Amino acid sequence: MLTADFRDEIAKDDSIDSFSVILCARESLPVLRVFVEHYQRAGAEQIFLYIDDTKEVSDAVAEGLKPYAFVTVKGCDEAFWKEVYPDEDVPSLQQKQFALRDGAIALNKSDWLFFCDADEFIAGDRPIGMALAQLPESFPGVRLQNSEAVWGPDDDISQPFGCTYERFRFSRKQRRTKIVPMLVYGKDWREMVKGTAGHSLGKHFLRRGAYPEDSNSHYSKFDGKRIPYFPSEICEQHNWRVVHFDAISLERWQEKWGGRLSGRTNNGNLGDSRIGQGQAADRAFQTGKSQNLFRRYYKVNTWQKFMLMRLGLLRKT
Repeated sequence: MLTADFRDEIAKDDSIDSFSVILCARESLPVLRVFVEHYQRAGAEQIFLYIDDTKEVSDAVAEGLKPYAFVTVKGCDEAFWKEVYPDEDVPSLQQKQFALRDGAIALNKSDWLFFCDADEFIAGDRPIGMALAQLPESFPGVRLQNSEAVWGPDDDISQPFGCTYERFRFSRKQRRTKIVPMLVYGKDWREMVKGTAGHSLGKHFLRRGAYPEDSNSHYSKFDGKRIPYFPSEICEQHNWRVVHFDAISLERWQEKWGGRLSGRTNNGNLGDSRIGQGQAADRAFQTGKSQNLFRRYYKVNTWQKFMLMRLGLLRKT
C-alpha cells in the first residue's frame, strides 16, 4: 500500500540516508501490522512502538509483531502515565508524545528519526532517504507535508484503508475568502474550511542526536524556531509526502470519536474546525446518523471530485 518495496535499492546505495520511526499508538493489531509492513517496505531500520493501552493489550501486540524483528514494542499503561504526569487524569496525546521523545532519540541509531501516528504513511516514487540525503547539515530536522486519504464516489467505506484518493488542503487565500470551501462542502464548509478533515501540518524527522527545545508530532523547535518543510524542489522530484488516514474505516472513526466525546481520550488543544466536527459528531451519534456524517467528511461525491480535481487538490492514490 502506497509504496514499492525499496529495501533492495537502499541496500545497494550507500548515498541514501537511513531512518527509523517512533509512534505512540492505541490501535488494533491488524492496523499496526499494516503500518509495520508499510515501513518495512519503505526501508525503516527500526520502529519504536509505544502502546498506549493496558499491559494485556501491549503484550498481545508485542506477541503479534514478533515476526518483525526491527520493531520494539513498549507498553504505556495507566500506571506508567500516572508516574509521568501525576497531576493529569488523562494526559493528551501531545503530552504523551513529548514524554517519549528523548528516550527514542537516545535509542535511534539511524541518520534520521521520523515522528508520526499509526494512520500516517510516507509515500513517494523513490526511498525517502534520497530526499533526506539532500538536506544540508545545518538542518537538525525537517517537515514533510501531508495529504489526506479519502474514499471516492465508487469506493466502499466499509473497507479499512479502502480509500483510493488523496485530497490536499486549500490555500490560505481559498480558506480566507471561504468561497471555495462553501462551493465544495456546502453546509459542512466550516468543519472543512482547511480542505481536509484532519490536520494539514505534516509530520517531521529529526537528525540523529538532535534534541529539540520543544516539539510535538508535527514539528520541533530549535532556537525558538520551527524546523522548515522540505524544499519543494526536493519533494517534487519523486512525489514525497505523508498520506494521513484520518479515518481508517467507518468503524474505527466511530470508535475514535466515541472515545473523544466520552472523555476517555484527551484531545489536547483543537482548532475551530475540529471542534465543529466534534459537535457535529455528537449530534450524529445521538440521532443515529454517524454514517451519514462520515460520508460527508471522508467520501467525496461526484461534484466534489470534479471541483477538487479542477483545483488540483484531489488525485488518485
